[in-house]
Amino acid sequence: MKSKDTTGQSFELLVPTVRGPSFYARLLVLLCLIVGLAVSTQVRAHTRFENAARTAAENLGTATTSDALWVNIRVASLPRQITLCRDLGPDADNELSVDEDGEYEWIVLIDADGNPVTGNPAYNGAEAVLSIYTIDPRDPYYFLHGCVPHAVDTTMALKADLIDLRADTTGQYPFTRTAVPVVIDFAHNALSVALNHGLPELAKLSPAATFDFSAWGIYQGAGQAYAIDFSAPLRLGSNLPVSTSDASNDVGGCVPTAHEPSTQWCQSLDVVGVTLAAQATVPPDIATVSTVPIDANFTGSWFDPTQSGQGLMLEVLSDKRLLAFWFSFNPAGDQQAWFGGVGTYSGNTATITDVALPTGGRWIPNFNQNAIVLNPWGTLTFTFSDCNHGKVDFNSVYGYGSGSMNLTRLTLPAGLTCQ
Repeated sequence: MKSKDTTGQSFELLVPTVRGPSFYARLLVLLCLIVGLAVSTQVRAHTRFENAARTAAENLGTATTSDALWVNIRVASLPRQITLCRDLGPDADNELSVDEDGEYEWIVLIDADGNPVTGNPAYNGAEAVLSIYTIDPRDPYYFLHGCVPHAVDTTMALKADLIDLRADTTGQYPFTRTAVPVVIDFAHNALSVALNHGLPELAKLSPAATFDFSAWGIYQGAGQAYAIDFSAPLRLGSNLPVSTSDASNDVGGCVPTAHEPSTQWCQSLDVVGVTLAAQATVPPDIATVSTVPIDANFTGSWFDPTQSGQGLMLEVLSDKRLLAFWFSFNPAGDQQAWFGGVGTYSGNTATITDVALPTGGRWIPNFNQNAIVLNPWGTLTFTFSDCNHGKVDFNSVYGYGSGSMNLTRLTLPAGLTCQ
């Protein structure tokens, strides 16, 4: 964000992600995910970044999409890849010091009750701010490493947080962040974010609520500069959807830069319309979204950000086969549970009909493969909308019930690409 709290700090949760080509590297990532371990970095960044990461980690929450209000932001053009370090110089650390939410950011100030007197006076009375921002999930400290321009898949680079602007009981502003889901609709050049009505920041949400939109892109100008676009505020009202349009090609400060001599780089900051609705621009049910066939590039670790702490490892094999293992916990919650198997895939769907949960093993040197029992667990069906998003449907005969879970890629092994 382009603001600081009362202590002069702004906040960004910086969580590095392990990449590796081997089975063991990906398995290690999943194990760390399951037990909830935070992967630490040995990069000794500026103290401000360490403190910000620590504070945000303590405050981070996770929202769900039940009873959601969708904020849909349409831009002039949304590329499938975003170039980071595009026009940040060797002093990128200093340039980003005023904006720890990345080189691109779309901001929505939310005055939940429509009364500017009751919210944070430094933010025009808003109770919360929605920040959609860019980051390199493989290396959140990329700007400290010489800042070489590099492309990151948009579906991986874009994150969204709802930041609480309210004062706590001591009168301080902790700026608690809650990660919220973001749906990217390339066909409509839209970013859609689901805000749960049950979030504390939205407790006072009323028809009088106002949503104030802006977009910011940082680049190296005279020291540093911003490309900025604003859109007219929206009032929630009583009937959804409500929307507004904004002029195109009106991004202030959009100028040719060193790595992009045209102004195409800031078209994604050109807000052309905003809608508040009960669903995303295209419903997030992946069955309605154009599909991408499964190939080797779907190999990696996958999880649901709203249920972090467990997830799956997928490996695409030859002869249209898929290996999948789910690392989680049993329904009673008193032990870990690992189950999986090998199935087949066609198009964007894979099915494993003989999922097994092994029991009977012991730690070496007392391991006895003859004591292992492969308990029939049930079936898993995977459906993907692209190489970074999908869902898994499950039907267990081993007491785990039936249902589904959304999937987001966690790791992309070295040598693979996601288009």
